[in-house]
Amino acid sequence: MNKNIGCDLTVFSSEERTNHEMKSLEVITKSKRITELTDGYSFYHDYSEETFTSIAKWIAGESKCCPFFTFELALEPLEKGYEIAVRLRGSKEIKQFLTVEFQQTGIKLKR
Repeated sequence: MNKNIGCDLTVFSSEERTNHEMKSLEVITKSKRITELTDGYSFYHDYSEETFTSIAKWIAGESKCCPFFTFELALEPLEKGYEIAVRLRGSKEIKQFLTVEFQQTGIKLKR
């Protein structure tokens, strides 16, 4: 799929945009670990129903402004319980886009 790689934040009202940007930072910075993939990144969170639902809503919003991502939301089993995996994938160009976005916003990817 050949879509332009660039976020279109005009799909949000100013209040929605502020809320979405805050949630985006939260999904990234509150992850307990990040795994680099060949075509993107995977962000892991401790499981709770509230966190899972919140991330699912974030993905619905993110898909409006960034339709070039492939989104994956998974519950992965642990010895006891689950953890949430959020994957942003697409292509090498999309991974590069994410890496640059993280650098520009000062987000350090903890691995």
